[in-house]
Amino acid sequence: ACLHPPGILVFFFRWLLEAELETSDENMPEIDQVMMIIFRTLTPILMAMSMKTMLDKLVMEIISEKESKMMIVQQVNGLPPWIYWLSYLTYFALTTIVPTLVWTIQLLGTAFEGSGFFA
Repeated sequence: ACLHPPGILVFFFRWLLEAELETSDENMPEIDQVMMIIFRTLTPILMAMSMKTMLDKLVMEIISEKESKMMIVQQVNGLPPWIYWLSYLTYFALTTIVPTLVWTIQLLGTAFEGSGFFA
């Protein structure tokens, strides 16, 4: 019988957990080891998904701008194109700085705690 994709993922994560628990620090409680493994596994996935979400949003905004032709309206009114694109840059810089700061604080408070990251 062939394993379907969720079965393969369960098998993979069970194998990863057992392998990590065999090689991890014996002084650390097992629940902390499990949480560290889950955090190390899911953090890159969540970060990649959040970047993809922001890029999708950017593409959707540009497409909707092409449909509404707002840039042409602003050019007709005498606005240079660089001001329009600067507003896009400012908007997306502000909307990404908040999640970036939250992730940074979370990583510094959990994964990098006691690692001497700033030492």
